[in-house]
Amino acid sequence: MNKEVPRLRFSSFAGAWEHKRIAEMFDFLQNNTLSRADMSNDGEIKNIHYGDILMKFNDCINITTDDLPSITDPETALKYCASLLREGDVVIADTAEDETVGKCSEIICTAGEPVLAGLHTIAIRPKEKFARGFLGHYLNSESYRRQLRKLMQGIKVTSISKGALKTTQITYPTQADEQEKIGSFFSLIDNLINLQQKKCEKLLALKKAYLHKMFPQKDETKPQQRFAGFSGAWKSKKLSEISAITAGGDVDKSLLKKTGRFPVIANALSNDGIVGYYEDEYRVNAPAVTVTGRGDIGHAKARLLNFTPVVRLLTVS
Repeated sequence: MNKEVPRLRFSSFAGAWEHKRIAEMFDFLQNNTLSRADMSNDGEIKNIHYGDILMKFNDCINITTDDLPSITDPETALKYCASLLREGDVVIADTAEDETVGKCSEIICTAGEPVLAGLHTIAIRPKEKFARGFLGHYLNSESYRRQLRKLMQGIKVTSISKGALKTTQITYPTQADEQEKIGSFFSLIDNLINLQQKKCEKLLALKKAYLHKMFPQKDETKPQQRFAGFSGAWKSKKLSEISAITAGGDVDKSLLKKTGRFPVIANALSNDGIVGYYEDEYRVNAPAVTVTGRGDIGHAKARLLNFTPVVRLLTVS
């Protein structure tokens, strides 16, 4: 049996951590293959969908407070009742469109509410007791996910099999107190992140409301709300009368770098559309605005650095 020691740990803890294969440490539970169409908001049994693990839930799921869909058909729910989840179980997303495949959530509280693992998930149950939150945080850590990346399959859609998952290894402290310290620490950070996200969501909603009220609507010449001291109608002109509108071009891949002075911007929303950098060249002088021409059409973004737009991205300057 291999043993390891973490580089950083809480004071008063010492000694090596255990190192075992997932197949030794966990039982694998049955999941269902129900789609979103089979879900409702008022079924008797809650269901954990892989998409929610990837996009919605943190390292831990509290069944009593987190918003989960429910299974509509009682007969279907009954079919899987032998695989009801309980506190300490972990549900893993086995499919994704990128390397987030393998992201998981630990069940930290059910309060007796029935819940099942759903479509494209792998549910596992530890054979020995772990402190609340430890498994969820550990199995999402870079330390563990390095193993998963070697086992992922697929190009457009990435997946990991149950058999491959069983070959991975878990490293953990045998002292329950240390597991508890680690779980509590990362749960505290998650809670702080959630609070900040809620503040951000409120600010985004506030901005959206002001964008509606502080700009004239269709067939109107005055905004509904404006700063004190200003009055009169706004002017209305075609965008082409006051700005130059140009389309992006092809990328010179021989010049494209991961870092540099001038961003190369594509028709995408992720990473602000930046796909790389040119060190000495650019096509558009800032300030300017880019507007997406495909996909999420019309998404505008102010650009304060000189840049090069790529095909399907429009520039207003």
